[in-house]
Amino acid sequence: MKPTISILGGTQAGMRVLAQILKRNNILDKVTIQLFEPSSHFYYSDLLPYMSTNHVTPMKNRKPIQDFLPQEVDYVKEMPSQVDPHTQSLIMNSGEKYYYDYLVISSFSQNDYSKIKGNQWKFQKYLFFI
Repeated sequence: MKPTISILGGTQAGMRVLAQILKRNNILDKVTIQLFEPSSHFYYSDLLPYMSTNHVTPMKNRKPIQDFLPQEVDYVKEMPSQVDPHTQSLIMNSGEKYYYDYLVISSFSQNDYSKIKGNQWKFQKYLFFI
C-alpha cells in the first residue's frame, strides 16, 4: 500500500508544499496525497496589499482550487476537528476518519487588529493605526 501524505490547509504554504511534492518524478504512483481545505478558492496572499488599495480585485486574486489540483489528489472540502497522532488519523466532525503516514499542517492565520496598541480610526472599510 502507498503511504499517504495529508496536507491540512490550502494556504500559500500548503500549496507550496504540494507543488514541491508534485515536482518529483512519478510521485503520484508512489504516494497518496490528501488536501484538506474548506474553501473552494485559493487566494494569493502576496496580492492582499494590492487588494486593500483597490489595485487588484478579489475576483482576480482567487482561483478555484480544483482548477490546478491533479485529479489524483484527494481534495476534502473540510478540516478535521481532531488530529490523533497515536493512530495517525484525522477525525472529521461527522466522525469519519482519514489516515495518514505523513502530516503537513499549514493552517491559516487570522489577524486580530484589535490587539494592536494605539488609536484606531475606521474609515469605511479601512482601518488605520497611529
